[in-house]
Amino acid sequence: LEAGSASGSNLLRALKTARALRGLRLLSLTRIGKTASLVDSMANMTHRELTDMLLKLGESVLVLLMSTHFIACLWFALGDLPGDDPTWVKVSEVSERPLLYQYATSFHWALT
Repeated sequence: LEAGSASGSNLLRALKTARALRGLRLLSLTRIGKTASLVDSMANMTHRELTDMLLKLGESVLVLLMSTHFIACLWFALGDLPGDDPTWVKVSEVSERPLLYQYATSFHWALT
């Protein structure tokens, strides 16, 4: 009977060990899941920060282009005033050039 109880206790011990190992494996998988979640969270935060940064950069470029456009239009309008006074448009004969050239020249002078 002792031989049977010894093998029974060994079996019980083996089952407890297997259950403990299964619990450790579940705990390990839970940690991996949390780590994966943390990595996803960090990636989303980095992606969000990059997106925010690109949007702010795009907004700044758009504001710069719009401001330069308005200054260029104003600059050309001031240079194209009627009268006999010499202006940059009359001296450089920009008004005789195509419209795109007039705009590009005004835009250039608005930037510099």
